[in-house]
Amino acid sequence: MIKKYSLSIITIISLFLFSACFSHTHDSNVSCDITMDNEYIIKWDIFPKAEGKVKIYISDSPDNFDTWQDPVSVVDADDGVAVFPTPDPLKRHYFLLDFNNCFSRIVAARASYIKSAYDFRDMGGYSGISGKKTKWGMIYRTGPLDTLSAIDIQRVRNIAPKTIIEYRDKDECKYSASELGVKNVVYMPYVSFDVDSVINRVYQSNFTSQDARAVINDYYFSALTGEAKQCFSKLFDVLQDEANYPIIISSHYGKGCSDLASLFILYSLGVAVDEVYEDYTWANKYFCKGRIMSKISHLPTDVREAVASVIHNNHRDIANVITALEGTYGSIDGYMIDSLNLSLDKRKRIHQILLVDETQL
Repeated sequence: MIKKYSLSIITIISLFLFSACFSHTHDSNVSCDITMDNEYIIKWDIFPKAEGKVKIYISDSPDNFDTWQDPVSVVDADDGVAVFPTPDPLKRHYFLLDFNNCFSRIVAARASYIKSAYDFRDMGGYSGISGKKTKWGMIYRTGPLDTLSAIDIQRVRNIAPKTIIEYRDKDECKYSASELGVKNVVYMPYVSFDVDSVINRVYQSNFTSQDARAVINDYYFSALTGEAKQCFSKLFDVLQDEANYPIIISSHYGKGCSDLASLFILYSLGVAVDEVYEDYTWANKYFCKGRIMSKISHLPTDVREAVASVIHNNHRDIANVITALEGTYGSIDGYMIDSLNLSLDKRKRIHQILLVDETQL
């Protein structure tokens, strides 16, 4: 009788502890956005559904959360959302979500922090190999930094970038790297089609949707051959050195070479193709098309539509690049190994720098 009683107590305690904790079979999706009113909106889904609490901690660094202090918010897991104002609009913030003391997720707002540059965003939070995540606050991609306002210059300084990878000629760049607190600028200029010719055709109303598709295809495919390979090979040389981080990747309008650089970085980290497409099309949400379209508002509708199709990132464009590389090299990995000199040792170093196992937090 005593043994049976003791066993039942142990069973009850075990069941209680188990029910108080999300099991290892649970998965979660977490996202974060910041509004124009500087309010953070954090959302999550837990599946299968589970009861419990979510404690949210805030930090200026994705590597350092003071979990001994009170969280900024404690909410029911079923709520699925938390909203609160930013404590400092000049600083970038990261959030640690502790799900019932059982597992954690780190999240940050991908975009909308630097408002005066085209499509400035963080490449953290994607799912890489072995369930690991790409680290937040390590690589940012953006359009030209020439347009930064005084406030956004301070915001850039606050993320403490060490390196800018610039896909424009040095003479084109009008910003001051030292003003941004950056000592290392790596120039990898590459232009694969005659920009002036395209602009002239647009203003002469001699630019159709068919021309737009040809421009995009020519750009991406020519950027995968010849001297362009040296640019992307050099990219991985920069990425393998931890002293270079955080890194900002900048290009014309944050497109073209930045898109291809992101493709190769994410693939090298084992990110699934669906999230590669997500990264590519994310620009459609935050890219300010109005600045460009306002300049051609007087042109015929079909010309404006053709220009809009160049600005818009369609996942089929990057899918065509992937298909072409797979057809020629067998895989994206094959291309990166053969043409970009991405060795196994180099890739391992990059994985150690850019991937984090959140189950160990």
